[in-house]
Amino acid sequence: MSLSAEDEQRLIDKAVETHSKAILALKYQRNSLASISRLPAEILSQIFSFVKLSLTGGIYSRFTNSLAWIKITHVSTHWRYVAMNSPTLWDNPPPENGQWLVEMLKRSKMAGLNIHADLASRVPLKMVGLKKILQYHGSRIQHLTLTNMTFDSRKVLEDLPASAPRLETLRLAASLPDHANWDDVCIPKTFLTNSGNLRRLELSGCNVHWNLFSLSNITHLKLHDITKLARPTWTQFMGALAEMFKLECLDLKYVLDPTIKFTADTPSDLIQLSRLQMLTMTSPIAEVEMFFRHVAFPPSATVHVRAIPSSASISNISAVISSISRSYLGQEFLTLTIRDSESYHFTFVQFRLFRKATENPVFYTNAAALTLEIVTSGIQVTAEQIVPELFNNGFPLNTISHVELDANITKPDTLTCTLGNLPALSFVWVHTQSGIAFVKALYPHSNAVDAEYFPLYFRNLVTINLSLTFEAKDGYAEKTPFDVDLKLLQDCLIQRYECGAEIQKLSLDDCFHLEESDVLELTDIVTDVDWDAMEQVVEPSEEEEEEYGEDEEDDYYDSDDRCHYQ
Repeated sequence: MSLSAEDEQRLIDKAVETHSKAILALKYQRNSLASISRLPAEILSQIFSFVKLSLTGGIYSRFTNSLAWIKITHVSTHWRYVAMNSPTLWDNPPPENGQWLVEMLKRSKMAGLNIHADLASRVPLKMVGLKKILQYHGSRIQHLTLTNMTFDSRKVLEDLPASAPRLETLRLAASLPDHANWDDVCIPKTFLTNSGNLRRLELSGCNVHWNLFSLSNITHLKLHDITKLARPTWTQFMGALAEMFKLECLDLKYVLDPTIKFTADTPSDLIQLSRLQMLTMTSPIAEVEMFFRHVAFPPSATVHVRAIPSSASISNISAVISSISRSYLGQEFLTLTIRDSESYHFTFVQFRLFRKATENPVFYTNAAALTLEIVTSGIQVTAEQIVPELFNNGFPLNTISHVELDANITKPDTLTCTLGNLPALSFVWVHTQSGIAFVKALYPHSNAVDAEYFPLYFRNLVTINLSLTFEAKDGYAEKTPFDVDLKLLQDCLIQRYECGAEIQKLSLDDCFHLEESDVLELTDIVTDVDWDAMEQVVEPSEEEEEEYGEDEEDDYYDSDDRCHYQ
Protein backbone atom coordinates (compact mmCIF):
# COMPACT_ATOMS: atom_id res chain seq x y z
CA MET A 1 0.00 0.00 0.00
CA SER A 2 1.55 3.27 -1.07
CA LEU A 3 1.95 6.12 1.40
CA SER A 4 0.09 9.33 0.98
CA ALA A 5 1.97 12.50 0.09
CA GLU A 6 1.50 13.85 3.62
CA ASP A 7 2.95 10.68 5.18
CA GLU A 8 5.97 10.82 2.87
CA GLN A 9 6.53 14.47 3.79
CA ARG A 10 6.45 13.59 7.49
CA LEU A 11 9.00 10.83 6.96
CA ILE A 12 11.23 13.19 5.02
CA ASP A 13 10.91 15.87 7.71
CA LYS A 14 11.84 13.29 10.35
CA ALA A 15 14.89 12.23 8.34
CA VAL A 16 15.92 15.88 7.88
CA GLU A 17 15.60 16.43 11.63
CA THR A 18 17.68 13.33 12.36
CA HIS A 19 20.40 14.39 9.92
CA SER A 20 20.33 17.98 11.24
CA LYS A 21 20.92 16.75 14.77
CA ALA A 22 23.74 14.55 13.54
CA ILE A 23 25.33 17.46 11.66
CA LEU A 24 25.00 19.71 14.72
CA ALA A 25 26.59 17.03 16.89
CA LEU A 26 29.47 16.73 14.44
CA LYS A 27 29.94 20.51 14.44
CA TYR A 28 30.06 20.51 18.23
CA GLN A 29 32.55 17.64 18.10
CA ARG A 30 34.68 19.48 15.54
CA ASN A 31 34.63 22.72 17.56
CA SER A 32 35.66 20.83 20.68
CA LEU A 33 38.90 19.84 18.92
CA ALA A 34 39.88 23.48 18.31
CA SER A 35 42.83 24.78 20.34
CA ILE A 36 40.72 27.44 22.07
CA SER A 37 38.36 24.76 23.42
CA ARG A 38 41.22 23.13 25.30
CA LEU A 39 41.94 26.24 27.33
CA PRO A 40 41.07 26.28 31.04
CA ALA A 41 37.57 27.52 31.78
CA GLU A 42 38.92 30.64 33.54
CA ILE A 43 40.87 31.76 30.45
CA LEU A 44 38.02 30.87 28.10
CA SER A 45 35.64 32.92 30.23
CA GLN A 46 38.02 35.88 30.04
CA ILE A 47 38.14 35.58 26.24
CA PHE A 48 34.33 35.56 26.17
CA SER A 49 34.31 38.75 28.22
CA PHE A 50 36.57 40.42 25.62
CA VAL A 51 34.21 39.29 22.85
CA LYS A 52 31.28 40.72 24.77
CA LEU A 53 33.13 43.99 25.34
CA SER A 54 33.90 44.36 21.63
CA LEU A 55 30.23 43.87 20.73
CA THR A 56 28.66 45.98 23.47
CA GLY A 57 31.13 48.83 23.84
CA GLY A 58 31.67 48.47 27.57
CA ILE A 59 29.99 50.04 30.58
CA TYR A 60 29.89 53.55 29.09
CA SER A 61 28.37 52.63 25.75
CA ARG A 62 24.77 53.18 24.71
CA PHE A 63 24.90 49.64 23.27
CA THR A 64 25.69 47.98 26.59
CA ASN A 65 22.51 45.87 26.50
CA SER A 66 23.27 44.26 23.16
CA LEU A 67 22.81 40.48 23.24
CA ALA A 68 24.81 39.73 20.10
CA TRP A 69 27.65 38.17 22.08
CA ILE A 70 25.38 35.32 23.27
CA LYS A 71 26.04 33.55 19.95
CA ILE A 72 29.23 32.18 21.46
CA THR A 73 27.12 29.88 23.65
CA HIS A 74 25.95 28.09 20.48
CA VAL A 75 29.42 27.06 19.31
CA SER A 76 29.90 23.97 21.44
CA THR A 77 28.59 22.26 24.53
CA HIS A 78 31.80 23.10 26.37
CA TRP A 79 31.59 26.78 25.44
CA ARG A 80 27.99 26.93 26.56
CA TYR A 81 28.87 25.29 29.86
CA VAL A 82 31.69 27.78 30.48
CA ALA A 83 29.52 30.77 29.56
CA MET A 84 26.58 29.64 31.66
CA ASN A 85 28.87 29.29 34.67
CA SER A 86 30.48 32.73 34.26
CA PRO A 87 28.16 35.10 36.18
CA THR A 88 29.97 38.27 35.09
CA LEU A 89 29.05 37.59 31.45
CA TRP A 90 25.39 38.09 32.37
CA ASP A 91 25.80 41.27 34.39
CA ASN A 92 23.97 43.64 32.01
CA PRO A 93 20.32 42.54 31.82
CA PRO A 94 18.28 44.63 29.34
CA PRO A 95 15.49 46.43 31.25
CA GLU A 96 13.21 46.52 28.19
CA ASN A 97 13.34 42.76 27.57
CA GLY A 98 11.35 41.10 30.33
CA GLN A 99 12.24 37.51 29.41
CA TRP A 100 15.97 38.13 29.16
CA LEU A 101 15.89 40.39 32.20
CA VAL A 102 14.68 37.56 34.43
CA GLU A 103 17.02 35.01 32.86
CA MET A 104 20.14 37.18 33.06
CA LEU A 105 19.45 38.23 36.64
CA LYS A 106 19.34 34.53 37.48
CA ARG A 107 22.47 33.62 35.50
CA SER A 108 24.47 36.53 36.92
CA LYS A 109 23.93 35.07 40.41
CA MET A 110 25.46 37.61 42.83
CA ALA A 111 27.82 39.32 40.37
CA GLY A 112 27.84 43.11 40.30
CA LEU A 113 25.32 44.49 37.81
CA ASN A 114 25.96 46.95 34.98
CA ILE A 115 22.64 48.65 34.24
CA HIS A 116 22.28 50.97 31.26
CA ALA A 117 19.03 52.50 30.02
CA ASP A 118 18.59 55.14 27.34
CA LEU A 119 15.15 56.49 28.20
CA ALA A 120 14.65 58.21 24.86
CA SER A 121 12.77 55.17 23.53
CA ARG A 122 10.71 52.17 24.72
CA VAL A 123 10.19 54.03 27.98
CA PRO A 124 7.27 52.01 29.48
CA LEU A 125 9.08 48.68 29.06
CA LYS A 126 12.34 50.07 30.41
CA MET A 127 10.60 51.67 33.38
CA VAL A 128 9.07 48.32 34.37
CA GLY A 129 12.42 46.56 34.08
CA LEU A 130 14.31 49.27 35.94
CA LYS A 131 11.81 49.24 38.78
CA LYS A 132 12.35 45.50 39.21
CA ILE A 133 16.14 45.86 39.15
CA LEU A 134 16.33 48.87 41.47
CA GLN A 135 13.87 47.53 44.05
CA TYR A 136 15.04 43.92 44.28
CA HIS A 137 18.66 43.99 43.11
CA GLY A 138 19.77 47.53 44.02
CA SER A 139 22.48 46.34 46.38
CA ARG A 140 24.12 44.42 43.50
CA ILE A 141 24.40 47.37 41.13
CA GLN A 142 28.01 48.23 40.29
CA HIS A 143 27.49 50.60 37.34
CA LEU A 144 24.25 52.53 36.78
CA THR A 145 23.64 54.71 33.71
CA LEU A 146 20.31 56.41 32.99
CA THR A 147 20.33 58.84 30.07
CA ASN A 148 17.77 61.05 28.30
CA MET A 149 15.42 61.17 31.26
CA THR A 150 12.23 63.15 30.62
CA PHE A 151 9.30 64.23 32.78
CA ASP A 152 7.70 60.82 32.35
CA SER A 153 10.82 58.76 32.98
CA ARG A 154 12.23 60.89 35.81
CA LYS A 155 10.02 58.92 38.22
CA VAL A 156 12.58 56.14 38.02
CA LEU A 157 14.71 58.24 40.39
CA GLU A 158 12.21 57.50 43.15
CA ASP A 159 13.23 53.83 43.00
CA LEU A 160 16.96 54.46 43.46
CA PRO A 161 18.19 52.29 46.33
CA ALA A 162 18.97 53.80 49.70
CA SER A 163 21.96 51.51 50.04
CA ALA A 164 24.31 50.75 47.16
CA PRO A 165 27.50 49.40 48.76
CA ARG A 166 28.88 48.03 45.46
CA LEU A 167 28.10 51.07 43.32
CA GLU A 168 31.21 52.39 41.53
CA THR A 169 29.71 54.37 38.63
CA LEU A 170 26.62 56.58 38.62
CA ARG A 171 25.67 58.42 35.43
CA LEU A 172 22.37 60.31 35.33
CA ALA A 173 21.42 62.63 32.47
CA ALA A 174 18.15 64.43 31.83
CA SER A 175 17.01 65.59 28.41
CA LEU A 176 14.34 68.28 28.73
CA PRO A 177 13.20 71.08 26.40
CA ASP A 178 14.58 74.56 27.03
CA HIS A 179 11.31 75.83 28.51
CA ALA A 180 10.94 72.89 30.90
CA ASN A 181 11.26 73.07 34.68
CA TRP A 182 14.48 71.22 35.36
CA ASP A 183 13.85 71.48 39.09
CA ASP A 184 11.56 68.45 38.76
CA VAL A 185 14.52 66.17 38.01
CA CYS A 186 15.96 65.64 41.46
CA ILE A 187 17.81 62.81 43.15
CA PRO A 188 16.01 61.79 46.39
CA LYS A 189 17.68 62.63 49.69
CA THR A 190 17.39 58.99 50.75
CA PHE A 191 19.55 57.76 47.87
CA LEU A 192 23.09 56.51 48.44
CA THR A 193 23.26 56.71 52.19
CA ASN A 194 25.71 53.83 51.83
CA SER A 195 27.92 54.33 48.76
CA GLY A 196 31.51 54.25 49.96
CA ASN A 197 32.75 52.57 46.75
CA LEU A 198 31.47 55.30 44.42
CA ARG A 199 34.32 56.27 42.06
CA ARG A 200 32.69 57.91 39.04
CA LEU A 201 29.85 60.41 39.42
CA GLU A 202 28.35 62.06 36.32
CA LEU A 203 25.26 64.26 36.58
CA SER A 204 23.78 66.23 33.67
CA GLY A 205 20.63 68.26 34.16
CA CYS A 206 19.94 66.59 37.50
CA ASN A 207 19.53 68.32 40.82
CA VAL A 208 21.34 66.90 43.79
CA HIS A 209 21.75 67.49 47.50
CA TRP A 210 25.44 68.26 47.96
CA ASN A 211 25.83 66.42 51.26
CA LEU A 212 24.33 63.29 49.75
CA PHE A 213 27.37 61.46 48.43
CA SER A 214 30.45 60.03 50.01
CA LEU A 215 33.10 62.01 48.13
CA SER A 216 36.39 60.74 49.50
CA ASN A 217 36.79 57.98 46.88
CA ILE A 218 35.58 59.91 43.84
CA THR A 219 38.11 59.77 40.99
CA HIS A 220 35.90 61.04 38.13
CA LEU A 221 33.39 63.88 38.56
CA LYS A 222 31.19 65.34 35.82
CA LEU A 223 28.62 68.04 36.60
CA HIS A 224 26.73 69.61 33.69
CA ASP A 225 23.81 72.04 33.55
CA ILE A 226 22.77 71.89 37.17
CA THR A 227 19.54 73.85 37.69
CA LYS A 228 20.22 77.37 38.91
CA LEU A 229 18.16 76.87 42.07
CA ALA A 230 20.09 73.72 42.94
CA ARG A 231 23.62 74.89 42.22
CA PRO A 232 26.03 74.96 45.16
CA THR A 233 27.45 78.10 46.62
CA TRP A 234 31.17 78.77 46.22
CA THR A 235 31.81 77.59 49.78
CA GLN A 236 29.79 74.39 49.29
CA PHE A 237 31.50 73.59 46.01
CA MET A 238 35.03 74.19 47.28
CA GLY A 239 34.26 72.22 50.43
CA ALA A 240 33.09 69.26 48.35
CA LEU A 241 36.10 69.54 46.05
CA ALA A 242 38.46 69.53 49.02
CA GLU A 243 37.13 66.09 50.01
CA MET A 244 37.94 64.60 46.60
CA PHE A 245 41.67 64.24 47.10
CA LYS A 246 41.69 61.20 44.77
CA LEU A 247 40.15 63.13 41.87
CA GLU A 248 41.68 62.29 38.48
CA CYS A 249 39.13 63.69 36.03
CA LEU A 250 36.96 66.80 36.54
CA ASP A 251 34.35 68.03 34.03
CA LEU A 252 32.31 71.13 34.94
CA LYS A 253 29.69 73.02 32.95
CA TYR A 254 27.44 75.68 34.48
CA VAL A 255 27.71 74.38 38.03
CA LEU A 256 27.96 77.29 40.47
CA ASP A 257 25.25 79.65 41.67
CA PRO A 258 25.07 82.41 39.00
CA THR A 259 24.20 85.04 41.62
CA ILE A 260 27.64 84.71 43.22
CA LYS A 261 29.65 87.91 42.98
CA PHE A 262 33.32 86.99 43.01
CA THR A 263 35.72 89.48 44.51
CA ALA A 264 39.32 89.42 45.60
CA ASP A 265 38.04 88.87 49.15
CA THR A 266 35.98 85.77 48.32
CA PRO A 267 37.14 83.29 50.99
CA SER A 268 38.75 80.02 49.99
CA ASP A 269 41.86 78.05 50.82
CA LEU A 270 44.05 76.67 48.05
CA ILE A 271 42.85 73.17 47.17
CA GLN A 272 45.44 70.68 45.96
CA LEU A 273 44.19 68.11 43.42
CA SER A 274 47.49 66.26 43.24
CA ARG A 275 46.14 63.34 41.17
CA LEU A 276 44.21 65.33 38.57
CA GLN A 277 44.91 64.17 35.02
CA MET A 278 42.14 65.89 33.06
CA LEU A 279 40.15 69.09 33.59
CA THR A 280 37.29 70.24 31.36
CA MET A 281 35.43 73.42 32.25
CA THR A 282 32.75 75.56 30.59
CA SER A 283 31.73 78.44 32.84
CA PRO A 284 31.37 82.22 33.14
CA ILE A 285 34.73 83.91 32.99
CA ALA A 286 34.65 85.10 36.62
CA GLU A 287 33.96 81.54 37.78
CA VAL A 288 36.88 80.21 35.73
CA GLU A 289 39.18 82.89 37.10
CA MET A 290 38.23 82.07 40.69
CA PHE A 291 38.62 78.33 40.12
CA PHE A 292 42.18 78.63 38.84
CA ARG A 293 43.05 81.08 41.58
CA HIS A 294 42.06 78.63 44.32
CA VAL A 295 42.69 75.17 42.81
CA ALA A 296 46.13 73.71 42.15
CA PHE A 297 46.85 70.60 40.09
CA PRO A 298 49.83 68.98 38.34
CA PRO A 299 50.90 70.90 35.21
CA SER A 300 50.95 67.55 33.40
CA ALA A 301 47.13 67.45 33.47
CA THR A 302 45.27 67.90 30.17
CA VAL A 303 43.11 71.02 30.45
CA HIS A 304 40.26 72.29 28.25
CA VAL A 305 38.64 75.54 29.37
CA ARG A 306 35.84 77.51 27.73
CA ALA A 307 35.40 80.88 29.45
CA ILE A 308 32.27 82.93 28.76
CA PRO A 309 32.58 86.70 29.32
CA SER A 310 29.48 88.63 30.34
CA SER A 311 30.74 91.88 28.83
CA ALA A 312 33.31 93.25 26.42
CA SER A 313 35.75 93.96 29.25
CA ILE A 314 39.28 93.05 28.21
CA SER A 315 40.35 93.32 31.86
CA ASN A 316 38.20 90.29 32.72
CA ILE A 317 39.77 88.30 29.90
CA SER A 318 43.21 89.41 31.02
CA ALA A 319 42.43 88.33 34.59
CA VAL A 320 41.34 84.82 33.64
CA ILE A 321 44.38 84.30 31.39
CA SER A 322 46.66 85.51 34.18
CA SER A 323 44.97 83.18 36.67
CA ILE A 324 45.34 80.17 34.37
CA SER A 325 48.96 80.99 33.55
CA ARG A 326 49.95 80.61 37.21
CA SER A 327 49.28 76.88 36.88
CA TYR A 328 52.03 76.63 34.26
CA LEU A 329 54.91 78.59 35.75
CA GLY A 330 58.22 77.05 34.73
CA GLN A 331 56.68 74.79 32.08
CA GLU A 332 57.90 74.45 28.50
CA PHE A 333 55.64 74.45 25.45
CA LEU A 334 56.85 74.00 21.87
CA THR A 335 53.72 74.46 19.74
CA LEU A 336 50.98 77.11 19.85
CA THR A 337 47.83 77.33 17.73
CA ILE A 338 45.66 80.44 17.53
CA ARG A 339 42.23 80.24 15.93
CA ASP A 340 38.94 82.01 15.91
CA SER A 341 36.21 79.50 15.32
CA GLU A 342 32.50 79.53 14.75
CA SER A 343 30.27 76.71 15.92
CA TYR A 344 26.53 76.27 15.61
CA HIS A 345 25.83 78.15 18.83
CA PHE A 346 28.69 80.61 19.35
CA THR A 347 32.00 82.05 18.23
CA PHE A 348 35.23 81.94 20.20
CA VAL A 349 38.95 82.60 20.09
CA GLN A 350 40.94 79.47 20.81
CA PHE A 351 44.51 78.87 22.00
CA ARG A 352 46.15 75.46 22.17
CA LEU A 353 49.52 74.71 23.73
CA PHE A 354 51.47 71.52 23.02
CA ARG A 355 54.55 70.16 24.75
CA LYS A 356 55.93 68.71 21.51
CA ALA A 357 56.83 70.44 18.26
CA THR A 358 54.48 69.66 15.39
CA GLU A 359 53.91 71.24 12.00
CA ASN A 360 50.37 69.81 11.77
CA PRO A 361 48.77 70.36 15.18
CA VAL A 362 45.29 69.95 13.70
CA PHE A 363 45.97 66.20 13.62
CA TYR A 364 47.01 66.11 17.27
CA THR A 365 44.37 68.21 19.05
CA ASN A 366 43.94 65.52 21.71
CA ALA A 367 47.61 65.93 22.59
CA ALA A 368 47.22 69.59 23.55
CA ALA A 369 48.27 70.21 27.14
CA LEU A 370 45.99 73.25 27.34
CA THR A 371 43.04 74.35 25.23
CA LEU A 372 41.67 77.76 26.17
CA GLU A 373 38.61 79.19 24.44
CA ILE A 374 37.26 82.69 25.04
CA VAL A 375 33.66 82.88 23.82
CA THR A 376 33.02 86.08 21.86
CA SER A 377 29.36 85.62 20.91
CA GLY A 378 27.23 88.57 21.95
CA ILE A 379 30.13 90.82 22.94
CA GLN A 380 32.21 93.24 20.89
CA VAL A 381 35.58 91.59 21.44
CA THR A 382 37.78 90.32 18.62
CA ALA A 383 40.79 88.06 18.22
CA GLU A 384 42.77 91.23 17.55
CA GLN A 385 42.14 92.28 21.16
CA ILE A 386 42.35 88.88 22.84
CA VAL A 387 45.56 87.48 21.30
CA PRO A 388 47.93 90.01 22.96
CA GLU A 389 46.51 89.09 26.37
CA LEU A 390 47.93 85.57 26.06
CA PHE A 391 51.40 87.08 25.67
CA ASN A 392 51.09 89.75 28.36
CA ASN A 393 49.88 87.69 31.32
CA GLY A 394 52.61 85.31 32.32
CA PHE A 395 52.27 82.30 30.03
CA PRO A 396 55.67 80.62 29.44
CA LEU A 397 55.93 81.05 25.67
CA ASN A 398 59.65 81.70 25.16
CA THR A 399 60.26 78.10 24.12
CA ILE A 400 57.53 78.08 21.44
CA SER A 401 59.11 76.98 18.15
CA HIS A 402 56.01 76.15 16.05
CA VAL A 403 52.87 78.25 15.56
CA GLU A 404 49.69 77.76 13.54
CA LEU A 405 47.75 81.00 12.98
CA ASP A 406 44.17 80.92 11.73
CA ALA A 407 42.46 83.96 13.23
CA ASN A 408 41.01 87.17 11.84
CA ILE A 409 43.91 89.48 12.57
CA THR A 410 44.33 92.50 10.28
CA LYS A 411 46.90 94.65 12.10
CA PRO A 412 50.58 93.76 11.61
CA ASP A 413 51.39 95.32 14.98
CA THR A 414 49.27 92.66 16.69
CA LEU A 415 51.61 90.01 15.33
CA THR A 416 54.89 91.87 15.73
CA CYS A 417 54.29 92.49 19.43
CA THR A 418 53.25 88.89 20.07
CA LEU A 419 54.51 86.14 17.76
CA GLY A 420 57.18 88.40 16.31
CA ASN A 421 59.02 88.54 19.63
CA LEU A 422 59.10 84.81 20.38
CA PRO A 423 62.83 84.03 20.57
CA ALA A 424 62.62 80.35 19.60
CA LEU A 425 59.99 80.61 16.85
CA SER A 426 61.25 78.84 13.71
CA PHE A 427 58.07 77.60 11.99
CA VAL A 428 54.78 79.37 11.24
CA TRP A 429 51.72 78.07 9.39
CA VAL A 430 49.47 80.97 8.37
CA HIS A 431 45.92 80.67 7.05
CA THR A 432 43.84 83.04 4.95
CA GLN A 433 42.45 85.37 7.61
CA SER A 434 45.86 86.42 8.93
CA GLY A 435 47.75 86.42 5.63
CA ILE A 436 48.00 90.14 4.94
CA ALA A 437 48.90 91.08 8.51
CA PHE A 438 51.53 88.33 8.69
CA VAL A 439 53.27 89.31 5.45
CA LYS A 440 53.35 92.96 6.48
CA ALA A 441 54.70 91.98 9.91
CA LEU A 442 57.60 90.22 8.19
CA TYR A 443 58.35 93.20 5.94
CA PRO A 444 60.60 95.85 7.52
CA HIS A 445 59.40 99.38 6.71
CA SER A 446 62.86 100.79 6.17
CA ASN A 447 65.37 101.31 3.40
CA ALA A 448 68.10 99.95 5.60
CA VAL A 449 69.42 96.50 4.84
CA ASP A 450 71.18 95.75 8.10
CA ALA A 451 69.04 94.13 10.77
CA GLU A 452 70.94 95.96 13.49
CA TYR A 453 69.47 99.33 12.49
CA PHE A 454 65.74 98.61 12.47
CA PRO A 455 63.37 96.31 14.35
CA LEU A 456 63.22 92.93 12.65
CA TYR A 457 60.60 90.56 13.97
CA PHE A 458 60.47 86.77 13.72
CA ARG A 459 64.28 86.82 13.87
CA ASN A 460 64.74 83.03 14.03
CA LEU A 461 61.96 82.13 11.62
CA VAL A 462 63.22 79.79 8.88
CA THR A 463 60.11 77.90 7.69
CA ILE A 464 56.77 79.33 6.57
CA ASN A 465 53.70 77.37 5.49
CA LEU A 466 51.09 79.50 3.72
CA SER A 467 47.47 78.58 2.98
CA LEU A 468 46.32 81.88 1.49
CA THR A 469 44.32 83.57 -1.23
CA PHE A 470 46.48 85.78 -3.43
CA GLU A 471 45.29 88.70 -5.49
CA ALA A 472 44.05 87.55 -8.89
CA LYS A 473 45.94 88.78 -11.95
CA ASP A 474 42.74 89.52 -13.88
CA GLY A 475 39.55 91.25 -12.90
CA TYR A 476 37.40 88.16 -13.27
CA ALA A 477 37.83 86.47 -9.89
CA GLU A 478 35.92 87.67 -6.88
CA LYS A 479 38.06 89.76 -4.54
CA THR A 480 38.09 89.13 -0.81
CA PRO A 481 39.38 91.25 2.11
CA PHE A 482 42.05 88.61 2.71
CA ASP A 483 43.76 88.63 -0.72
CA VAL A 484 47.54 88.85 -0.35
CA ASP A 485 49.69 90.79 -2.80
CA LEU A 486 52.22 88.29 -4.18
CA LYS A 487 54.64 91.13 -4.96
CA LEU A 488 54.57 92.19 -1.32
CA LEU A 489 55.43 88.63 -0.25
CA GLN A 490 58.33 88.52 -2.70
CA ASP A 491 59.67 91.87 -1.50
CA CYS A 492 59.39 90.68 2.09
CA LEU A 493 61.37 87.51 1.38
CA ILE A 494 64.05 89.46 -0.50
CA GLN A 495 64.36 92.01 2.30
CA ARG A 496 64.79 89.30 4.93
CA TYR A 497 67.43 87.62 2.79
CA GLU A 498 69.36 90.86 2.43
CA CYS A 499 69.38 91.51 6.16
CA GLY A 500 70.52 87.99 7.06
CA ALA A 501 67.19 86.60 8.23
CA GLU A 502 66.26 84.59 5.16
CA ILE A 503 63.40 82.11 5.01
CA GLN A 504 64.91 78.74 4.16
CA LYS A 505 61.73 76.83 3.34
CA LEU A 506 58.39 78.03 1.99
CA SER A 507 55.41 75.64 1.74
CA LEU A 508 52.34 76.62 -0.27
CA ASP A 509 49.26 74.48 0.42
CA ASP A 510 45.68 75.15 -0.68
CA CYS A 511 46.58 78.56 -2.07
CA PHE A 512 44.19 80.31 -4.45
CA HIS A 513 45.23 82.36 -7.52
CA LEU A 514 48.75 80.94 -7.44
CA GLU A 515 50.21 79.74 -10.72
CA GLU A 516 53.29 77.74 -11.61
CA SER A 517 55.03 80.85 -12.92
CA ASP A 518 54.51 82.54 -9.55
CA VAL A 519 56.08 79.59 -7.76
CA LEU A 520 59.09 79.67 -10.10
CA GLU A 521 59.66 83.31 -9.18
CA LEU A 522 59.55 82.39 -5.50
CA THR A 523 62.17 79.66 -6.02
CA ASP A 524 64.57 82.40 -7.12
CA ILE A 525 64.24 83.89 -3.63
CA VAL A 526 63.77 80.88 -1.32
CA THR A 527 66.00 77.84 -1.64
CA ASP A 528 63.32 75.27 -0.77
CA VAL A 529 59.79 75.90 -2.08
CA ASP A 530 57.21 73.15 -1.62
CA TRP A 531 53.99 73.66 -3.61
CA ASP A 532 51.01 71.30 -3.82
CA ALA A 533 50.81 72.09 -7.58
CA MET A 534 47.11 72.95 -7.49
CA GLU A 535 46.19 76.14 -9.31
CA GLN A 536 42.92 77.13 -7.69
CA VAL A 537 40.56 80.03 -8.32
CA VAL A 538 37.70 81.30 -6.22
CA GLU A 539 34.24 80.74 -7.63
CA PRO A 540 32.80 84.00 -9.04
CA SER A 541 29.64 85.47 -7.62
CA GLU A 542 26.37 85.54 -9.56
CA GLU A 543 26.83 89.25 -10.25
CA GLU A 544 30.23 88.61 -11.80
CA GLU A 545 28.85 85.79 -13.94
CA GLU A 546 26.25 88.16 -15.37
CA GLU A 547 28.88 90.87 -15.92
CA TYR A 548 31.25 88.68 -17.90
CA GLY A 549 28.62 86.71 -19.79
CA GLU A 550 28.13 83.00 -20.31
CA ASP A 551 30.40 82.54 -23.34
CA GLU A 552 33.47 83.94 -21.63
CA GLU A 553 32.66 82.04 -18.47
CA ASP A 554 32.38 78.67 -20.19
CA ASP A 555 35.94 78.99 -21.48
CA TYR A 556 37.27 79.30 -17.96
CA TYR A 557 34.86 78.13 -15.30
CA ASP A 558 33.13 74.81 -14.73
CA SER A 559 29.79 75.54 -13.10
CA ASP A 560 29.66 72.16 -11.36
CA ASP A 561 32.93 72.72 -9.52
CA ARG A 562 33.60 75.14 -6.72
CA CYS A 563 37.26 75.30 -7.69
CA HIS A 564 38.80 75.00 -11.14
CA TYR A 565 42.12 73.19 -11.38
CA GLN A 566 44.27 74.18 -14.34
